[in-house]
Amino acid sequence: MEEILGEWTKQKKLKNAIESVRYRLAEVPPENLRNVFAALLTAGELASDKGAIFAGQIPEYWNVRWALFDVLDGIPTEQRVSTVKEIFSASASLRTMLNFTALIEQVKKENAQQRTEFRDQDLDEIKAIVVSRIRESAKDLTALIANPALPAILNVWKQWGGSAEEGNAFVAQAIETDNDLVTFVNSFIYQTHSSAGRVLQTKNHLSMKSLSEWMDLNDVANRLDRIKEESVNEEKREVIKLARSELQRFKSKGLTPEQFDSNRFFD
Repeated sequence: MEEILGEWTKQKKLKNAIESVRYRLAEVPPENLRNVFAALLTAGELASDKGAIFAGQIPEYWNVRWALFDVLDGIPTEQRVSTVKEIFSASASLRTMLNFTALIEQVKKENAQQRTEFRDQDLDEIKAIVVSRIRESAKDLTALIANPALPAILNVWKQWGGSAEEGNAFVAQAIETDNDLVTFVNSFIYQTHSSAGRVLQTKNHLSMKSLSEWMDLNDVANRLDRIKEESVNEEKREVIKLARSELQRFKSKGLTPEQFDSNRFFD
């Protein structure tokens, strides 16, 4: 099933595939639900999170999350926790695992009567599994630093791992070259959407708060300024251009990283 979803992703039809899975879930034999769950974890890494909810553009990733919980509900209650632990222990789908776990925790905090099969101890154990998978993935510096969900992964590594030391050591080792630095910075670029009449406008921003937790922003600016644009490809040149612009605006405004991220009036 993972191969099928991968092909649908290449054809930009992942949303349709996920909707079909949800619609026909009742036809899946109970003993196969865990395989569907595992395949959806992989699909979550492939799914796009781009979209504008107010404009009716639902991100593909939301469809994957909904499908995951549909599958979870189809698994016998007494088997759900063990199924999640077992599948997570062998998965490399970091973004989807941490997001799924955080959602379970959020639901329980909002309503103690929901997801009662996941005890606090179970959630702690699942978080530990996710951190162990992050550590395993971090052995491949190039792959992890290029993960679009890197900011969230690093934050979970720090929060659920109990310390920022491992994450800091990873970042220091992973950004030694200019190319890797630009790849790292690119992970902290995000988009906002606004509407001007019938036209949907998209703008890129650099998340100062998240980036500042892992690098000194002055060091980032200085290193980017020293990079010769002709030494990197066109995509990375665009990243450098945006990051330099954002960092210059940040410095000129005299705001904290949190204030800069939340203040959109000077955009």
